[in-house]
Amino acid sequence: MTDTKLRGVIAAVATAVDETGAPDAARSVKLARFLLDTGCDGLNVLGTTGEATSFSLDQRKAVMSHYKSAGLPMNRLMVGTGAAATIDAIALTQLGVLYAAFLLPHYTWLHRLPDPQIPGVALGGWRWVLLALVVAMAGDVGGYFGGRYYGRHKLIPEVSPGKTVEGTAAAFGANMLGGLFCKLTFFSVLGWGEVIALSMAAGSLAQVGDLCESMLKRAFGAKDSGWIIPGHGGVLDRIDSLVFPAPLLYYYAKFIFGH
Repeated sequence: MTDTKLRGVIAAVATAVDETGAPDAARSVKLARFLLDTGCDGLNVLGTTGEATSFSLDQRKAVMSHYKSAGLPMNRLMVGTGAAATIDAIALTQLGVLYAAFLLPHYTWLHRLPDPQIPGVALGGWRWVLLALVVAMAGDVGGYFGGRYYGRHKLIPEVSPGKTVEGTAAAFGANMLGGLFCKLTFFSVLGWGEVIALSMAAGSLAQVGDLCESMLKRAFGAKDSGWIIPGHGGVLDRIDSLVFPAPLLYYYAKFIFGH
């Protein structure tokens, strides 16, 4: 068996169960390590070696915790059983396409837009790019400090336990201040009402992006989306609030903005 190669197998069963049908942590870790060592590209960590079992959310979290504690590569584990594993794999693939191939490129498209303030400058979209970044990042900072010092009421605890109503309100205020800063420093062509509306809309989408990423992590029992940034998690943990505002500003600039 040590010479067996499973390269190309992406959904091998990797969770063993005991006589009651509950996940057996020790056996599951041994099985997963064996499959990975023999070259399996990915594991269905909530399948079973026996009768198919539907695990509860707490059992899912426990399984993922055991694998993580054992030092297994979390980026090669999938969640689900049977058809659910296939759905999870498809969903993850489509999510990657949505983020990497559709949402993020809007920053490039924004940058290639004509300058909104100086006629004749072909590549002047940097103003739109900075507007998106400043508004979203200002909201992150405002939400963090507002929630930390004044947060009392949970916003959506089942999705993001750390978010509060007060932090969300502070984020919106910071979004607006960020937009006004942009108008006063490099984007004077925007009207006052226009910049406030854009800032609030972009800020709302930034928070939606943050919550969407929290939902993904909760669904897979993960604290962070990755490990590449020490102390912060994955790249998505850092840019979750940046990916959604860009499409809004791009389509606004291209089809509505008429200055």
